[in-house]
Amino acid sequence: MQPRTDCADAGPLPSACPESPEAAAGECDEPTLACWYDDGTICRCLPCLGGSEYPICQTIDPPEWFCKERNAACPNPMPQAGTSCDQPPELSCGPGCELPIRCQEGVWQYGQEMCPICAAPDTPVATPQGERAMAELAPGDLVYSVDASGIVVVPIVRVGSTPVVNHRVVHVELAGGTVLEISAGHPTADGRTFADLFAGGQLDPSHTVLSAEMVEYPHTRTYDILPGSNTGTYFAGGALIGSTLAPPTR
Repeated sequence: MQPRTDCADAGPLPSACPESPEAAAGECDEPTLACWYDDGTICRCLPCLGGSEYPICQTIDPPEWFCKERNAACPNPMPQAGTSCDQPPELSCGPGCELPIRCQEGVWQYGQEMCPICAAPDTPVATPQGERAMAELAPGDLVYSVDASGIVVVPIVRVGSTPVVNHRVVHVELAGGTVLEISAGHPTADGRTFADLFAGGQLDPSHTVLSAEMVEYPHTRTYDILPGSNTGTYFAGGALIGSTLAPPTR
């Protein structure tokens, strides 16, 4: 990938930008306007509740200012691709999940979109040894999934984890007491997303939703697994859900 210069040399602020991050507060008039300040703070005019378009934009009208301060461990201005670095690879210095910038093999590299659509680390996943926390699972571990013949035991072929900041998830309470906290864009087993769930509806044929609401996410990463079945589904808290790591075959 060719080095970028537009982020490192932001130039003068657009005239519609407030003079400082402190002045960027309350309502604004130009949705998607981004203001980059000398201290590394980025302020955006967004029509999304909480200041994030991910995993889903809950629309607000009028839009409001939301500011994100630069991580103190990241260089300022934003690094250009190909320049040397010694930061840990898990640190992302991009402006958001849609543009991760990480130190890989001694140089800064721009990655592909890593916006979170996954689950909390303590999400209980059904395995032949009982329920296990999702964050503990690794490729090769056995989990329950489904295929045309019914419920099957298959190995995990892939695991994924995405760093998140100021993330929100859907807090779902199911009849029977199960609680899941999963990103709104995460697929259900039947092709919907967790954003589609509502009180009185079904997560799967055996699990009724008692409540579903967006809440702040307390963890720094989201997680997902891909079972080696032709559906890619797995059981979380006893309910069958989909995986973000590969589109299921139906």
